[in-house]
Amino acid sequence: MKIGLKIKFYRTKNRLTQEQLGNQLLVSRKTISSWENDRSVPDF
Repeated sequence: MKIGLKIKFYRTKNRLTQEQLGNQLLVSRKTISSWENDRSVPDF
């Protein structure tokens, strides 16, 4: 399973929006979207 699918799986499992997850990780909603769509990967 690709990292983007894992991020989306756990985000939706925990009933978080991209905005909410971004706020918790101190990144933008667009960054979360990029991760979930495998356009970029987290660097932490």
